[in-house]
Amino acid sequence: MDKNIIQQYINKKVQFFPHDTYYKAGYIIGVDDAGIAYEVTESFKHEDQGIFFRNHASNFCFKLIEEE
Repeated sequence: MDKNIIQQYINKKVQFFPHDTYYKAGYIIGVDDAGIAYEVTESFKHEDQGIFFRNHASNFCFKLIEEE
């Protein structure tokens, strides 16, 4: 995914890996030439929470969660 497209989702609530077995949601923290930094704030398993980094070559998918 193009980093310029991902930048519009910074600080918006998203669900990470929507077709994964376990629910994970949080926020994209930043995007640069190296990859994407994101924070999982809600998850089915507590150990899945935290700040993570994925490079642009990895399979990273998410969907926007509509906040009220």
